[in-house]
Amino acid sequence: MRYVLGFALIAVLFLCAPAFAGKKVDTVRQIAITFDDLPMVAAQNPKVRAELTEDILRVLRKWEIKSAGFVIGANIDSDWELLIRWLDEGHILGNHSFSHVDFHENSIQSFLSDVAKGASTIEPALSSFKQKRRYFRYPYLHYGTMKSPRKKVAEAITN
Repeated sequence: MRYVLGFALIAVLFLCAPAFAGKKVDTVRQIAITFDDLPMVAAQNPKVRAELTEDILRVLRKWEIKSAGFVIGANIDSDWELLIRWLDEGHILGNHSFSHVDFHENSIQSFLSDVAKGASTIEPALSSFKQKRRYFRYPYLHYGTMKSPRKKVAEAITN
């Protein structure tokens, strides 16, 4: 599993890098490397979560890449040290809500409450590394199907 992750990350980097050998490139091309559902919720075993975290951080360090990780607040009780590892390496953490609720299946108030709870959960880690809470990623990338609710949530999150 660790080799698959490393290979996948390296493949993405090579695919996204300009392949213009000998050609002048007029624009700077950049990509953002992000990770959702930290701290590695797909891996139920704490040892596996720690190994995956270290494997990913090792590859990022090797290639001198900074990334952003989006944290599910409900999953960090026993894994604070894994999030601190991300911050120690100079990566940014963002809010991915507290319980990964789907905006499409919840009321605006319920969704915003969960987002606020997620933000307050990661705040101590961010402030200890002098990071401000700047980023939010909608769970499932569901940011609303209708303009009015989407606008209300976006305004509430940015304030």
